[in-house]
Amino acid sequence: WRHYSITRTTRKGGCKDSKSRPIIGFLNRKPSSGRHVVNYQATLDSLSVAFGRKDDPIDYLESFDGMSFQEQVTYMSNIDILISPHGAQVTNTAFLPTCGGVLELFPKGYWAPHYFGTLARATGHYHFSIYSDDHNKKNEDVSYYMTTSFETRTLARTFNVTVTDMKGVVDATKALVDRWIQCCRYGLVH
Repeated sequence: WRHYSITRTTRKGGCKDSKSRPIIGFLNRKPSSGRHVVNYQATLDSLSVAFGRKDDPIDYLESFDGMSFQEQVTYMSNIDILISPHGAQVTNTAFLPTCGGVLELFPKGYWAPHYFGTLARATGHYHFSIYSDDHNKKNEDVSYYMTTSFETRTLARTFNVTVTDMKGVVDATKALVDRWIQCCRYGLVH
């Protein structure tokens, strides 16, 4: 993986030919903002191994904070698949190239997959979401944090994300890559 440079112009997202591979981007959030992926390094390493990305790394960006709208659009248009924690930065999925996809990561107690999932699908992109805490307690946690009170819902939005299911992240990313390939080769948009 490598840190993304907004001035880099050699790689651009989008379908090029039948042999091209999608560009995968990992857009995090600042640690102080909540919903930051704490173990992003381990997540990037798992994805790099799964996809053999030594020569074609995953583009990592710490956050959109301090970036202009044009820089944000440039980042999104230069990747095909976005992996990101739930947050306002996912609004920019509309600027992903055709056939793009989003993998949205949620922290403990917070689960709103249709929020940006609907936006992704409305703009012609694929969407998957992963609850990144104990799946056995998901219903209990989400029920408590999302429905008890405004305060508990607000609290859940401050939790950081720790990816506990690396296989799930890799599998969901593989599914997005497979859909990207099918869409690019055959024009199959969901």
